[in-house]
Amino acid sequence: MAADNSGDDELAEYRRDPPPPLANPKNREEIGRMNEELRRWTPRNRDYFRSPDFLKLHQLPSISPLWGYDESYYRETIARELMFITQAAGRRLTPDEVTVYLHHASRWTVAESYDRPAAIATTLFMANRGWNEFTFPFYQPSFQRFDPHVFPSTSLPLLRGRIAAASWQGGRCGLYSGLGILAYHLFAPTYRSLLNNNNLQVLEMEPRLKSLKRDTREAFDRLAREG
Repeated sequence: MAADNSGDDELAEYRRDPPPPLANPKNREEIGRMNEELRRWTPRNRDYFRSPDFLKLHQLPSISPLWGYDESYYRETIARELMFITQAAGRRLTPDEVTVYLHHASRWTVAESYDRPAAIATTLFMANRGWNEFTFPFYQPSFQRFDPHVFPSTSLPLLRGRIAAASWQGGRCGLYSGLGILAYHLFAPTYRSLLNNNNLQVLEMEPRLKSLKRDTREAFDRLAREG
């Protein structure tokens, strides 16, 4: 009895002119070859990368450009997601697969855009929480020795009164901002890695991507072995 190749027959059109396979991220030479092949392959498939209907995907908050995530960032990120999964599958995705996969991928792209405002909000919260007590990061001054209305010290009172208090508060905000920036750079990569893992889990959870899951398994298994 002949094997059922109907699924492959339906995808034959999308297997023509396959993209270069994913490179081992630790192999610079392999990455270089892949990028060179992509520079030739991408222009031939320009319409494919223009095919997603961005208006049907999850959208960035309207004020996200204020913290550096604009429409250009959004579209480039979605395009990278589509490129990645296309290379992993070794073929172009069908229109339905593009819609379903990018629906999930755009959700995590939007979630990623909240990393900076979350860091800013945390910084402001910490600075405001100790406003009246003039609390510094990891340090609470004793008012028996500390006078917030003298700056920088009682032995060297360059500023007095409200100006001195404002200087102390400005110093507090600066230190908390520095701490927030440090925390952002430490934890943002982990946050993004978790979101990327969620994108890949879509293949496991989404029944409409059964064929895509099958086609990407070999690439992901190979990268896991090489990693």
